[in-house]
Amino acid sequence: MSACLLSLAWCLQDYRSRHLHRSTYMRHLPAGIDVVFVLNMPKDSSSDQMDMLRAEQEQYGDLVVVPVRQTGNPGIDAGAHPAKTVAFLAWAAAQNAVHGYRFIAKMDTDTLINPYALW
Repeated sequence: MSACLLSLAWCLQDYRSRHLHRSTYMRHLPAGIDVVFVLNMPKDSSSDQMDMLRAEQEQYGDLVVVPVRQTGNPGIDAGAHPAKTVAFLAWAAAQNAVHGYRFIAKMDTDTLINPYALW
C-alpha cells in the first residue's frame, strides 16, 4: 500500500524539467510516495510527440496522459486546464481503489512540497 500519490502537471514539451525532478529529489523520496507527471494528449495523436511520450513512459513508467487535448496555450496546457485536473482525479480515484492512497495531491510546476512532512 502506498501512502501518497503526488501528481505534477506538465506540458508535453517539458521533458528536461521532468528529468530534472526524476534525477534530484524524486530519487530520495521515502517509500510509499508515488509520483506521476500528468500530461495532456498531443493535438495530433500520431505525432512525433506521441512516440517520444511512449519512449519516456517505457523508460520511467511515471506518465499519466489524460484524454484532454493540448490547447496551444502554454499556461493552460501546463496545468491550469480544469478538464485536465478532473481527468487526473478520475484516474487517481481508480488507482486509489488498487493502492489505497492516504493522500492524493495535485501540484503545478511552481509548487514544491516536503513529502517528509506529510505524516
